[in-house]
Amino acid sequence: MSFATDNWEEFEKLSISILETYLPADSEISYSITHTPNRKDGGYDGLIIIASGNENIDQCKILSESKLRELSNKDLPMSDFSKTLIIAINLMAQKIYIFTNLHYSTETQKRIHKFSSFSNIQVELVDIFEVSDRVKELYKTLKATYSPSFLKQLIDSVSTHPVSKRVSSEKKVHITSLNKLIGSDRNYQLDQCYKAISGKKGIVIIKGCSGCGKSFFIEHLLNKMYRESSISYHKINMEEFSTVQAFLLKILSSIWNIDTLDITNFSEQDINEITDYLSEEELSIRSRTSLLNILKPKSVPNETQQDILQFYFFEYLYRIYVPILRRKKQVIYFDNLDYASGSAFQILNKFIKKFEKENILLLLEIRTDIKKCEDFLSHLMRDVPVVYITEIKEFDSVELSQYFEYKYKNEFSYEEEKALKKILPRTPLLIDTVTELFRHDLGMRGSLYTLDMTRLYKNQKYLQSISLEYVKKIIVESEIEVQNLACMIGLMEGKLPESDLKIICNNYSVKEGLIRTKLFQFQNGNIQIRHMFYLGPLQQMAFLSSYRQHEIYTMLFDKIELLSVDKFCKTIKKIQLAIFLENRQYLGEKWKEVISNLLFQEDYVLAQSLLKDVYNLMENDFSVSELFDIFLMSSYCCLKLCDFHSDLLQTWFRELHNLSLIAEISPEQMKWYYLLQAKYYLAVGQYQALIRQTDELRTIEPQLRHIRAIGIKHQYGMSCCILSLKRGIKRFPENMLLKYSYYDHLLAISINRGNFKKAKANIDILKTYKEALSLEDQIHLEFNELTVLFYSKEMTDIRQLLDLCGKAYQNNLYVELSRSYNLLGQFFWAKKEWEKAIEAFNEAAGLQDRTEHQTYRWIAKTNLALINLELKNKSEAVMHAREIILGYYSSKQDKFKHIFAADNKTAYTDFFTDKEIVSILLMLRILYKNDQTEYTKIIEKVTQTDIGVLPKEFEYFISHSLVSELKKTYYYVDGNFMIKC
Repeated sequence: MSFATDNWEEFEKLSISILETYLPADSEISYSITHTPNRKDGGYDGLIIIASGNENIDQCKILSESKLRELSNKDLPMSDFSKTLIIAINLMAQKIYIFTNLHYSTETQKRIHKFSSFSNIQVELVDIFEVSDRVKELYKTLKATYSPSFLKQLIDSVSTHPVSKRVSSEKKVHITSLNKLIGSDRNYQLDQCYKAISGKKGIVIIKGCSGCGKSFFIEHLLNKMYRESSISYHKINMEEFSTVQAFLLKILSSIWNIDTLDITNFSEQDINEITDYLSEEELSIRSRTSLLNILKPKSVPNETQQDILQFYFFEYLYRIYVPILRRKKQVIYFDNLDYASGSAFQILNKFIKKFEKENILLLLEIRTDIKKCEDFLSHLMRDVPVVYITEIKEFDSVELSQYFEYKYKNEFSYEEEKALKKILPRTPLLIDTVTELFRHDLGMRGSLYTLDMTRLYKNQKYLQSISLEYVKKIIVESEIEVQNLACMIGLMEGKLPESDLKIICNNYSVKEGLIRTKLFQFQNGNIQIRHMFYLGPLQQMAFLSSYRQHEIYTMLFDKIELLSVDKFCKTIKKIQLAIFLENRQYLGEKWKEVISNLLFQEDYVLAQSLLKDVYNLMENDFSVSELFDIFLMSSYCCLKLCDFHSDLLQTWFRELHNLSLIAEISPEQMKWYYLLQAKYYLAVGQYQALIRQTDELRTIEPQLRHIRAIGIKHQYGMSCCILSLKRGIKRFPENMLLKYSYYDHLLAISINRGNFKKAKANIDILKTYKEALSLEDQIHLEFNELTVLFYSKEMTDIRQLLDLCGKAYQNNLYVELSRSYNLLGQFFWAKKEWEKAIEAFNEAAGLQDRTEHQTYRWIAKTNLALINLELKNKSEAVMHAREIILGYYSSKQDKFKHIFAADNKTAYTDFFTDKEIVSILLMLRILYKNDQTEYTKIIEKVTQTDIGVLPKEFEYFISHSLVSELKKTYYYVDGNFMIKC
């Protein structure tokens, strides 16, 4: 046996005995100490609850964790007790004591101070020095309970530890001094920004072009916030995340205040232990599963819906983060958004929506010269309120001179400086880059007097050439080992833990060489590129020979497994390196596993890119089955990215078709092929092709049977769809998808017919399938349930509906959000709250414009036209009616053909099951009754093609019979005509 094994239980009890001496001796205060049951190492050993009779003193929860290790002079790493810190956040503790018989390194003490600063949970590190002092002080009392030999070993062991490592009581945070912020405008802008956001919560946008000084401005802003308000911050560099999982992991790391590397080293058992202390009421099983999915993707079955996992993951984050935010304001700074993938933008959007109303400031740095950043900003500002937005402009002539004087005083002669200023760009980064090129190149310096260079620095190609020339000059002049390391850091997306340098290169002078390049900086234990402007040239290595490039790729490929980087990210990077090195053996072994994981995480852009590269390299090496899988996965990515009309998708389908004709393809692969093709036909509206294509397998595969029924609905109507689903259930009695879809369509018919008793019965049946649904389908079901409550006049308030709006909004489900807002408008309209109704309908109409979902495209605007008519706003009603009719005409001319083919009242009323035709009829009635001129123009326009001739009975019908007939339907609510989505 050993010291730690023999004495761990005694040390736990001893720790609590010592802890008791720290507790307050106050008659008003009582406390209970619980020594927790024996658990595996990594949780907590003691729980102390301090209560007071004084109502002004809140209850305090303290955790104690003891870490007895073998006698040595080592330190206790933070990773040994990181689970305890996470559990403290989960349990909303106020304080943690960590006892050990070792010491704590300076780095661990710094990290703990940072943890306490952000989480507002006080952590007391009780090291061997403190334990020894307390044991000596309490020895007479303790020896009656604990082994004197054990106590003596603890006291004696302190001599092996360096006194300099004793836990410091210093609480000061040293603010890093920053270079001067040049320009009176920028300093004024800084003061204005600080004043505008002080005491505020929400979104702050700092925008500007590349290299204008956004990051430097933000550094000054954050420094000022800490100096004057003691608010610290987390920085999340969006460029670092090659996968969705990596981004979610970083968000979790920022909230837990634990390094991502420590988190990724957790086992599945560790993760279960972290949440073990919470009841199911506090943390649902689905939230636990979602947490496990983010940390260990392979631990969760692939059939689990990713959107559901993300939804519950955010629920977990909300549960643990809001108590932290209530205790102390947080700032999160998102950097390098221009390098974020579309998937990362989606997750960021969800995070912002979830927390923007809490006690948090979300600071976003946006490049104005990158379209996807501007698009993201545009969508964001449409969805959430922005507290403050400011743009960092280029230098004017005075500021350029000030900056040049500050950075390059006495570096150039007066004539050189004058000539240089004429051609310099007006952004700090480019000023430095161009000036450095002239500064060290006498040939270039001599050409300053004759150079006539226009300012092309806003042109992207010009910027790239400046960046390439600058990096080339620095790297080519560096030692070989510096070149190797610099390019490898570039290939690792510009960042590497400092501890990993020795893995790549043992020569310490290389570190100094990297610093001399001025391309890199050492920060928070990492070496990282000084600005992303220089990353491209380092990754491309165009200035090195093919041989040298191959050599660097090979070195990184051989050593990447040893680096302290997220395991899955390493695998992705290794696949990319293998593609460059044409390492077919490695690719053959790994490509399918990696792509499958990316598809599970819904990272379709990266998956598509890797699939294309793997296919181009391995086409002649793959078996027919592997080629078929490549085409299947590529098609799947296209469909998920909504690239329905791309040439690439047609190419993959053509290849799949050709292979299926000439080779033996497995039934499972063929099933997937038919399913993807059916989804494509459904997306582009080729319903006849869909029905033909699924005919052969409709009795073999239930998913194909389901999608076939949906195609039948669009082609032949709801009744035929329900019949197809009913037959499908008979063929596949255990299939939940077919059953759910069958009752969902019965529900739709029940609502359309106003049979709400039957609708409620269908809702109850549908709820039994809820756990198997996607998040969007779950929200859709909740919407239908609230719709039934509304029409059966059982909706007494809007709390449930507002909750549903919030859920759809936070998860970027804009179609469901538009439907919920439309129902909200109907509720307010029925209550005669006109302004609120119009506001809700406007929100719904805006979302329907934005999504262009054709099923609901004009419904909210139809309600706007109808409510304006009721309020006697005839011009508004006519304007909406005209837009709606023309909108239907441009996309759904078959609706008009059906209307004009009818020749009597009975035929018209048969259309009442189609809400879009009802919308058209009501809008035509508005025009007919209120603007005959506009009505005539519209009728002439919609009948000028092959649609048909307006029947004689039509005008009589819309002017007289329509109203009386519609009043018998669910379209008539509390004296008003309105349409649900």
